[in-house]
Amino acid sequence: MQDDQPALGNDGGFFVVQRLTLKLWLNKRMKPSVALQVHRELIRTVVERYRAKNPRVFGSVLHGVDKEGSDLDLLVDPAQGATLFDLGAIQIELEERLGVPVDVLVPKDLPLQFRDLVLSEALPV
Repeated sequence: MQDDQPALGNDGGFFVVQRLTLKLWLNKRMKPSVALQVHRELIRTVVERYRAKNPRVFGSVLHGVDKEGSDLDLLVDPAQGATLFDLGAIQIELEERLGVPVDVLVPKDLPLQFRDLVLSEALPV
């Protein structure tokens, strides 16, 4: 590679990576509650794409105490035939598109001592 060429070739890839890195850095500074407000429809679409339904928010975002770096806690109901790969895909795609950490759980994943409380408090996305 010549010194005057970008690290990823002449197609501008270097600059695309730099912009993506900057965007991810800026988004990591966003509170999950802001990401939720801005991207509600996107969240619902991604959840349905991966064989789940009824996305609900719980945790720090629901209670209004989230901070930059907090995660967005989502509860979903898996559709017939959904797998752990589907739940993982929801998490990965949402983290990439929202720029904030995301936890995706199904009701049976919640600890028994908190399950009823979370299910009663969780609000639709």
